[in-house]
Amino acid sequence: YYQPKYKSTNSIYGFEALIRWVHPQRGIISPLEFIPIAERSDQIYDIGKFVIDNVSRQTKKWLDEGYELIGSINLSSKQLEHESIISDIKNALHNSKLEPKYLELEITESTMMKNEQKSIEMLNRIKDIGVLLSIDDFGTGYSSFNYLNEMPVDTLKIDKTFVSGIDKEDEKYKIADTIINMANELDIAVIAEGVETYEEFEALESAKCNKYQGYYFSKPLTLNEFNKLL
Repeated sequence: YYQPKYKSTNSIYGFEALIRWVHPQRGIISPLEFIPIAERSDQIYDIGKFVIDNVSRQTKKWLDEGYELIGSINLSSKQLEHESIISDIKNALHNSKLEPKYLELEITESTMMKNEQKSIEMLNRIKDIGVLLSIDDFGTGYSSFNYLNEMPVDTLKIDKTFVSGIDKEDEKYKIADTIINMANELDIAVIAEGVETYEEFEALESAKCNKYQGYYFSKPLTLNEFNKLL
């Protein structure tokens, strides 16, 4: 599934690829349910490779059709610890002929914190390939701000816990405003995720956020639905 990402001009500039398991009896099974199992069984490496290959190929197809989109993929902590992630990314880019600047990898703050120094080393190696790096769920972890200095982060995603009700709760507004100002100082882009109402969007606009993702704009879409939206 592909969830569009919007600029404040209401134009789509990219998407987040979200894997779903469509089970013949149980219907759609959430990744919250099957990803931990895949990590324990080491199937996460095959799933991760499948996602990187497919997203690279699909992003290249849209680029060739004239749509300049950045495809985003979530990396799990297990993938980040494994050497194969480097070759998986390189091979996917090579096989799809996709330029690295159109592929973005999203890593949660908690994943970063599990083994901060090792994570930074691995992410720097990934960054050397030329892809974009985004920190997901920003503001929720007990994060060290060191990594913002030590690692070339391109984007911070303001976690939806700070976005939900931001128009009604002053503290949430202050947190989002602080993140946006800090990111601007560091020349890092900011996207708010989980935007569900016009009022939340309006509050974020006033804090000078300029990139958005969430149900107010669009739910995650099938390939056909996303094509229609384009």
